[in-house]
Amino acid sequence: MDFQLLLLVFVNYVPQFIYMLHVVNDVLNNDDDIKRVINNVFVHANMFISKFYKCLTYVKLLLFKSYSMMCHFGNISLSLC
Repeated sequence: MDFQLLLLVFVNYVPQFIYMLHVVNDVLNNDDDIKRVINNVFVHANMFISKFYKCLTYVKLLLFKSYSMMCHFGNISLSLC
């Protein structure tokens, strides 16, 4: 009886979904995931610029260097960027 009921159930197909903050699609490439990460970096950079626009130039450079080092080194900090 249960087996017959399973045959009548339709499963919806989705071309892509997000799993553990990564985009998984039916083509199995990571172009959408890369676009999402690049967009996220630009959003955070714009927030960073708007927060510190009144600072002196050398302070901005120091903050930018520390921010970019945090994003590019270490797997744990990369997920925070």
